[in-house]
Amino acid sequence: MNNVNTSTIVFVPETNTGFGAGHVLRSLKTMEMLQSTFPDADTRIVLPPEHPGLGLYPDLASRCIESLPSKADLVVLDKPWPTTQEVITLSSLGTVLGVDCGAPGRDLCTFLVDMLPRIPDKTGPANWQSLAFLDLPPYNPRNRIPVQSVLVSFGAEDPRKLGPALANSGVLQRLFPRAKIVYIPGLSLSHKERLLIQSTHSGWQIIHHVPHLETQLQNFDLVITSFGLLCFEALSAGTPVLLDHPSRYHQKLSASLGLPSIPSPQEIRRLHTPQFLEDAAQSVQRFHELLHTEGTQLPRESISALIYMLSHADPRCPGCGSVSTSIVHRSAKRTYIQCQTCHTLYQVLAEPMVTQYDESYFMEEYKQQYGRTYLDDFETIKAQGSRRLNQIQKLLSKTGAPTSPTLLDIGCAYGPFLQAAKEQQFLPMGLDVSSEAVEYVTNTLGIPAQCGDINSLSPELNPQGFHVVSLWYVIEHLQDLKDSLNTIYDLLLPGGVLALATPSWRGISGRKNMAAFLDESPMDHVTVWDPKQAKVLLERSGFTVKTIIPASYHPERFPPWVNTLMFRSLGRIWNSLRNLGDTMEIYAVKEPRS
Repeated sequence: MNNVNTSTIVFVPETNTGFGAGHVLRSLKTMEMLQSTFPDADTRIVLPPEHPGLGLYPDLASRCIESLPSKADLVVLDKPWPTTQEVITLSSLGTVLGVDCGAPGRDLCTFLVDMLPRIPDKTGPANWQSLAFLDLPPYNPRNRIPVQSVLVSFGAEDPRKLGPALANSGVLQRLFPRAKIVYIPGLSLSHKERLLIQSTHSGWQIIHHVPHLETQLQNFDLVITSFGLLCFEALSAGTPVLLDHPSRYHQKLSASLGLPSIPSPQEIRRLHTPQFLEDAAQSVQRFHELLHTEGTQLPRESISALIYMLSHADPRCPGCGSVSTSIVHRSAKRTYIQCQTCHTLYQVLAEPMVTQYDESYFMEEYKQQYGRTYLDDFETIKAQGSRRLNQIQKLLSKTGAPTSPTLLDIGCAYGPFLQAAKEQQFLPMGLDVSSEAVEYVTNTLGIPAQCGDINSLSPELNPQGFHVVSLWYVIEHLQDLKDSLNTIYDLLLPGGVLALATPSWRGISGRKNMAAFLDESPMDHVTVWDPKQAKVLLERSGFTVKTIIPASYHPERFPPWVNTLMFRSLGRIWNSLRNLGDTMEIYAVKEPRS
């Protein structure tokens, strides 16, 4: 990756014959916007330097590359149907943003944005879906009846030759006999076909190149095209459209938005043209209503701003550093991925965030969630800590630990667990990023503590090492989980105990509605654990898990029939056997590394 001041963004558009040039032109246009708005973005596009689309963006010719780089901060994949292997390859470079991508590679992209509507299928929803991401021309409402000027264009390729077929059908001449028809043909139009159209239809004007066509659309009374970018640019400009369809899929997409299709010669005979045009004009109004609604839901003001934001996302697994494409859930703020190497379930944030663990975090924010402040809960948390220390003592008794074992509580907050350990003859020490919490622990509780995170831990705190290291609802916050577990391993004495608590997605809430469980997970929870994954990850780090205790058991989250008196009495036993608690406590022992 590049230095902190530069983001390397690589565009990979569809360039194969038969898919049109729209994907290339959209990528080039977005690159141009990025360069003007975010000059520190280093943009590249995988495109032959002789591609005709560069004729509209000659300044970007120097940005073309013919093969993929070894690394990128973000890969923008603009292909309708990328292959699975293609997305896996791109994911090895960095974060992948799929733009209007379909199966089979769609569900493997780190993030997805659907600018254009799509027919629901078996693939998952995008992180963001909005027509408002399109860079559209301004609205120019005016009366366009009677139709005096018509634009016909089916893209730079028109692989189905819809333009020549429309000319030969005579439909437009019958509908609008006095209108001027401007035809922008695709590259597939042969010289013979051009001459035939011009000799047969004198009212057709053929133009091969119109710079910034979107700015000219308001001057036409009607646009004939296919479902795609030009269609929405015309509607945005206030110009009604009639659509012809290269496939049934395009026809279904048009129908889903209520966009009118060009009538067949047979339909023209029974068509009332003025009413037909009124119906077409109504589609403009519906489009702008939809555009306004979706525009209020954007995470960023433009697609270029979204791309720049995502170039700072980190798709690597916190548990092992690998990159996986097993997507579990998407939302507008993040994507959850199940690591295929260490099985860790982790989030990739769309926008990096920094949580301030200051006094307000433990007081106001804690009270909003639990009804009272952290200090109000001190005795309750301390009592819970005493029970946990009993579990720890059972493991220490098998290792020959002294009667006053040393203990480090990472993320100690205001020290209720440390106080419980002190009362049970441990030699406790605390570590927390909150200076207010550390001050309370040292001055009020009289227990040594250090301000900082696990990576800034001073060796002088206890150079001999610890018999116990604990992390109560802390481990899910750690971004560098692999390195943190290695540090904890080094801090522990041989046979030392690692004790932690964390939410579990295998509890009843996660099993009942996984999507809702993940959506409600705090934004500063980097990882979401489960008993099986916990054992795998900790064993990879040199620990043997001895005990997993389900916690936060909520009978009210079970189906009503379960909450009878009989089933409630059996529920806790079943919970213990099946780990149905929404959180869990894990107790592990340090083992010698081979």
